[in-house]
Amino acid sequence: MATRMATGVGKGDAGFEHGRTAAQTAVDEVGAPPNLVLVFASPRHDHGEVLKGVRSVTGEAPLIGCSSAGEFTEQDVVSESVVVTVVSSDTMCFTVGRGRGLKEHLSRAVTEAVSDFRGSLPISLKAGLVHRTILLFTDALVGGGEALIDELMVQTALQYELAGGAAGDDAQFKSTPVFYQAEVLTDAFVCAEVLSTTPLGLGISHGWSPIGPKMRVTRSDGAIVQEINGRPALEVYRDFAREQGVTLEGKNVVPFLMEHIIGWLDQEGDEKLRVTLWPLEDGSIVCASEIPQGALITLMKATDQSVMETAAHAARQGIERLQVAHPAGMIALECVSQRLRIGDAGVANALHQVQDVIGRVPVGGCHGYGQLVRTERAFTGLMSASALAVVFPNV
Repeated sequence: MATRMATGVGKGDAGFEHGRTAAQTAVDEVGAPPNLVLVFASPRHDHGEVLKGVRSVTGEAPLIGCSSAGEFTEQDVVSESVVVTVVSSDTMCFTVGRGRGLKEHLSRAVTEAVSDFRGSLPISLKAGLVHRTILLFTDALVGGGEALIDELMVQTALQYELAGGAAGDDAQFKSTPVFYQAEVLTDAFVCAEVLSTTPLGLGISHGWSPIGPKMRVTRSDGAIVQEINGRPALEVYRDFAREQGVTLEGKNVVPFLMEHIIGWLDQEGDEKLRVTLWPLEDGSIVCASEIPQGALITLMKATDQSVMETAAHAARQGIERLQVAHPAGMIALECVSQRLRIGDAGVANALHQVQDVIGRVPVGGCHGYGQLVRTERAFTGLMSASALAVVFPNV
């Protein structure tokens, strides 16, 4: 059998039926019992009922997932729906875990999540399962994505590559839960250990370029940028907008912020992006995730075309990293800012470009509030406004 993947989109009025129909479509298509189940579900549905519906089909198969801000497969771009992706494999090994109390007890949460990992066990090594990947989803509103990645790397002795996403909630920014088996969790992250004989193909891309001078974040608090170059962040944006012939007031503030996001290089030389979301009364700006005080930043700009091409670029990176000729399928995790910019038609166009790269194989994905990745080649960490591809090998 090697490795097979399939996707399904939910149908019906209630959460249970959405979960059941999505899972049934995927399981029927894959033609074998699932060894890993991934669920992306809009906050429109009762997530507990969605998971009951999925598990009425998949049983006790390992399951993780998250709330989403738009869902898609290789065939459908949907909203307020449920997408289920199943992986069946007789050559890979999957173990799922969850870490609770993430905000106050990060180290303990990671220890809980990875406690059953089997990558270092003799039986795994004897089976040739020497390639190790962590696939994870985290409660975006907790923040701390960079610290989570670092702690995971420490507790797994840098023996794993990592890819995942920060959950979404249809751009409401109220609640971004994650899923573990039948549980719906907040202040938590969930993960799947994937052990394989050949590597998974991880790729990440964005379509943004620097515009304007380099500036220093002189005061920040987590995801809130308070001052840039010693001035209120919004005032710096107003000056920049004036140079572009734009008066930054009223209803045009948020769209301008989201079209001119923040980018910088961290201490390892890896590029970081953060979507700028909305201003506060004191002139601070709220971003999608944390920006460290002292970061040397530039404002970034993209075109609709460059954003539309990012998913295919990420998929191409993933294909290049596979050591086999053909992929079994792909998990795609993308930023909601991309969907808000290019719309459903743009997402559909991007998926066609992905299929030109990887072929007509299953693709299951969602839009969320951040992408997390760390590979042997790059310590990228937490990103925004990007497309992440996880390509499974057909071995």
